[in-house]
Amino acid sequence: MVTGLNQKEKEKTKMRLFKKFGKKHIIVLIIVLIIGFFLLNTAIFKKQPTDNILAEVNSETITLEELNEMRGFLSSSMSEHQFLNDVLIPHKLLLHKAQKNKITSSVNEVNFALALFLKQKNLQLESFQQKTDLSENRIKKLMEEQVLISKLVKEVIPPISISDLEARQFYDSHPNSFMTEGKLIPLEEVKGKVKDMLFDLKLKTLVRKYVVQLAEQGEVLIYNLNYNVKG
Repeated sequence: MVTGLNQKEKEKTKMRLFKKFGKKHIIVLIIVLIIGFFLLNTAIFKKQPTDNILAEVNSETITLEELNEMRGFLSSSMSEHQFLNDVLIPHKLLLHKAQKNKITSSVNEVNFALALFLKQKNLQLESFQQKTDLSENRIKKLMEEQVLISKLVKEVIPPISISDLEARQFYDSHPNSFMTEGKLIPLEEVKGKVKDMLFDLKLKTLVRKYVVQLAEQGEVLIYNLNYNVKG
């Protein structure tokens, strides 16, 4: 829940946030962009200076503790290598860009995003703290980063729309995905879900391209984690 507000203020804050971000941007990005980035072609590989330092993004180090902290925050079962490449490095690139663009967040925005995040996990804050071994302040700091990234994406990614024709084409191409008890569910009954899924795919594709651009413009060093070292 959004703390420090009465019910009417909470509803007003909720409406302002949905208008500001758009429902889709909140829901997709609170999941923190686990969308399969592959930055190996844009990264420089070097020998690991210490066991604790895994990578550098624009001169900021990523440590093993930070990786494990974020994996816990996201309840991720990815391997360390995959999580570093697919999640944490893109996260850093987007966060740096948001900070460079002087994007800010309010306490209410962070509290609202955290409430939505916990609702998706069906957890209370106290339970999430116990599960992740993270303090409330640290959880809110990580959530603030997600809000900044959400705002950046809203700023740099053009509006996305899904036409009825696109929904129909996807539906016709994947009939087995819409079968129940041997019967095909009519398109009209699932059109909303189909459009939501296509929206997510388009958003992830656009964000992926944007992150690769950021990686090419900046500097990503990945230290030797059983990769082929090039330097």
